[in-house]
Amino acid sequence: MHKTILIPIDFSVKSLNLLRSTLEKESEEPVNIVLSCGHFLGTSITELLFFSKEKLLDELINPEFKASLEVIYSKYNSQISNFSIEIFTGNSVAGFINFLEGNRINRVYINPDYTPKFKNKNSFDLMPYIKKSRALVYHVQWAGASRNHVVSKSETVADIFFREMVKS
Repeated sequence: MHKTILIPIDFSVKSLNLLRSTLEKESEEPVNIVLSCGHFLGTSITELLFFSKEKLLDELINPEFKASLEVIYSKYNSQISNFSIEIFTGNSVAGFINFLEGNRINRVYINPDYTPKFKNKNSFDLMPYIKKSRALVYHVQWAGASRNHVVSKSETVADIFFREMVKS
């Protein structure tokens, strides 16, 4: 059975350090990767009828994030058997457990010291759901992920590969 790993992200280049660190740890066999964040759907009928995952992803994925993801994928492509970006739109732990089961996720990698910074006001952190779901959780650390770390105003692909040089 393939390992399917959920990696919570905030669509910043910095959050991709968790993906990179995970792939460094999981070098034995190819894995399925699911990147995800939560997103509150609106309550109006119009918002619900016209919700599009593709449009939301186009809004969330900036050029730096996309370029960084492509670099990681090209470097670790032999370790990735399947890759997807999914949006959790539920609002309960039961819904999150169904999300995990529906995506066949059998482990979650997190950095408990990383605080996500979402650019979209309706996006939310999956950590409360992860903690309550009793999913198999692995903790991964990387340099510069601490809560006290000063976040640079610009994000570049180099932020992923030169993270060790950042003092936390």
